[in-house]
Amino acid sequence: MKILLTGANGQLGRALQMALKHHHVVALAHDQIDITQLDQVLAAVQYHRPCLTTNATAFNDVDGAESRCDEAFGSTLWGHEIWRLPRPHTGSHCSKGLTAFIVALQENDA
Repeated sequence: MKILLTGANGQLGRALQMALKHHHVVALAHDQIDITQLDQVLAAVQYHRPCLTTNATAFNDVDGAESRCDEAFGSTLWGHEIWRLPRPHTGSHCSKGLTAFIVALQENDA
């Protein structure tokens, strides 16, 4: 299955890539896609045409969140809302709860 993953260089993104190694994972990092930009998200989905999309991005600078409110709000809330938009023209489905599923897989492998 072809899976489009954003947040590829983060802790969760790297764990997902390992857990999904038997699939064709298109892993995009922050310098390749800004998930707060709807046009970039739609272009990536249209270009790669994945069966499944999943977003592992997060703003994790807790102390910096106060001084960088727009960036923290954008990546944590707005970016995730964009990612959840339906994409019927691509046939791609957005994952919901994939992270919990991956955690369960890793626990079973231990």
